[in-house]
Amino acid sequence: MLIDDIMPIVVIGGAIAGVLGFTHLSRKKRRRGLTLLSQSQGWAFDPADRRDFGHRYPQFKDFSRGQDNKVRNVIEGRVEALGGSAIFAGDCSWWERSSGGKRRFNTMSFVTVESSVSLPTVEIRPDSVLLKLFESFVGKDIEIPGDAQFNKTYRVTSPDEAACRAVITPRVTPLFQATKTSLHVRIADNVILISTGRFPWSVKGFGSTIDWMRVFTELLDKEQTNGRSAA
Repeated sequence: MLIDDIMPIVVIGGAIAGVLGFTHLSRKKRRRGLTLLSQSQGWAFDPADRRDFGHRYPQFKDFSRGQDNKVRNVIEGRVEALGGSAIFAGDCSWWERSSGGKRRFNTMSFVTVESSVSLPTVEIRPDSVLLKLFESFVGKDIEIPGDAQFNKTYRVTSPDEAACRAVITPRVTPLFQATKTSLHVRIADNVILISTGRFPWSVKGFGSTIDWMRVFTELLDKEQTNGRSAA
């Protein structure tokens, strides 16, 4: 084989090796950053693959959808709000087939909070024309009095509108406007799931979402306490 025949193979092989090496270093740097983030919170970090989240959270299909569903880079700790709550954060990934039959890899970074006090079933997500068109399927949009901007930007649904309004109040909604990220918050069976779409967060993204979660759970705690006092 002539050198001119070999060179393209060498170049392609070198390019692939370079990409794989860069990816490995990026993942290693990210895991190091998540380790430091966990330590700064006094929490634990485990980079290994875990497949128990589908059983832990059967109310959220994200942890059981597709093929080879797993969670890795798990941060585990506790917060004082909502009666003392266990929190988990990490990357959930899975494979699924598109309508054209092609396999597609998905990653969703997330934070969960396991509340020790009762919370209503609620979903808060960025509103869209598509959601408005299919309102009969996704549920009626519950408007929160006193926050027109929030009502314009986010869609709130719940099977119990009164219970929803008792905790998602005008004192809570400004928090959603305070972040540049469009958050998707689901509460079911007293577990809060916070995500932002199908992509992995940076270390900074994890940090800012965890900070947001702390404030959100403290606000929910206050609204729960106010609701019990009023009752």
